Amino acid sequence: MDRGIVTAESLNIRSYPGTRGKVIQQLDKNVIVNISDKINNWYQIQLNNLPMYASAKYIAPLERTKNIRARVIASILNRS
Repeated sequence: MDRGIVTAESLNIRSYPGTRGKVIQQLDKNVIVNISDKINNWYQIQLNNLPMYASAKYIAPLERTKNIRARVIASILNRS
């Protein structure tokens, strides 16, 4: 499943793809969503394990990242 980030200040989440779909809720900017499908210009997203829809225009897909191993040295991070 892909992930995306909401780019609109407030994004309507609908019951089906299209502006005639009932608005179920709204999401704020920078919320991360799980994208399960794309139907025309609408993403099917999963909220509370239910399929809902949002305009793809206002969700930016996040790039998939590979697992990265890193060593963090806390004494260096805490320096002023």
